[in-house]
Amino acid sequence: MLIDNINLNYFRVFESVYRQKSTILAAEELHLTQSGISQHLKSFEGQLGQNLFDRINRSLVPTPFARLLYEQCHHGLLCFEKALKELLDEKTSPSLRGILSIGFPTEFGHNCVLEAIAQFAHANPTLKIEISYGLAYEMNHQLLTGQLDFAFVDNLAMSPQIITIPVYEEALSLFASKKYLLKIKKQNQKNNPDFESLDDFESLDYIDYLPKALILKMWFKHHFKTFPANLNVRATVSEVRGVSKLIFSHLGAGILPEHHATLVDPKGIFLHRFKNRNNILKNKISIASLIDRTHSPAALASVEYISDFLKKIN
Repeated sequence: MLIDNINLNYFRVFESVYRQKSTILAAEELHLTQSGISQHLKSFEGQLGQNLFDRINRSLVPTPFARLLYEQCHHGLLCFEKALKELLDEKTSPSLRGILSIGFPTEFGHNCVLEAIAQFAHANPTLKIEISYGLAYEMNHQLLTGQLDFAFVDNLAMSPQIITIPVYEEALSLFASKKYLLKIKKQNQKNNPDFESLDDFESLDYIDYLPKALILKMWFKHHFKTFPANLNVRATVSEVRGVSKLIFSHLGAGILPEHHATLVDPKGIFLHRFKNRNNILKNKISIASLIDRTHSPAALASVEYISDFLKKIN
């Protein structure tokens, strides 16, 4: 950048001299000597290769180049002043301010976090919030690059530079549409599957979030200590809404968080929840942040507020 080769103090001196049309008044304002002001101007003009002022009858008359430079210089210094004021106000103001960047999985964010964020924002009207949706590996990258202050992630392994603190246990159940299940039972009248044994589940088609049916296998291992030898996964979808839509479209069975199932089918009219043989499977959700990162008061306060909110609804 051209500015790398110029003493930034020159801009402040120039702005003051131009505004007051006097090196004496500029010296008083900046607590410098008049000769020091004159030397700064001379050096600045030398680096720019342009005269900034014509010296006429012991008066300073700005050149056209100076007028152009002043418009940009004055605006830039005001921007610096505003930014510094905001930083100082953040330390002393009782109201949190600045920009808060948060990331989380789409459905967990919609169903569990956005209400808390809205409440926190209402209590801090000068605070601006940036929200990103994504998977854990995407949040991992954004945390490492400083794009996020913190993120909500599941139990996927994160980079060693990131610390995670559990704040919520997401209950997971296996669901299918009642219409789809009725069709399966009609097709298997001889076997009459009641889905009490592992073999009965081989008659179903499935939808999963990850390749190799990792979430489905996790559910079966939790309840049956193993999983069916033949899991016919018809579709893989990377987000909850996609799995839910395919379940409602009678394509097969899939794992849904209870908070989502309650939202889309509050009266249990359309969905069949398969019986849990053990305690319901829990997916731990944690707040993740970069170790040793300097956080704003807004980020620290929001983490505490949202964590308390999640504890109340969990």
